[in-house]
Amino acid sequence: RASTRLYGWLLGQSALGPVITRWRESRTLAPGVKVRAIGLVMVTFAASILLVDGLLVRALLLVTAAILTIFLARLPTDP
Repeated sequence: RASTRLYGWLLGQSALGPVITRWRESRTLAPGVKVRAIGLVMVTFAASILLVDGLLVRALLLVTAAILTIFLARLPTDP
């Protein structure tokens, strides 16, 4: 929390505030939040892979997407 003003603004957002609060209190995510996060990773990385040139860059994007997806999938959920 480098900026208390930014942190307060984030907590005040209806989409982000409850997610941040839950994470800070119990270190868990709601199952729907996890699914949306993984979906967003897939969509944005797929678009990036389609838009860039170069096999190496595409491979790095694919590996990064896989690592990030595994990381998100392993985060604990709270029913």
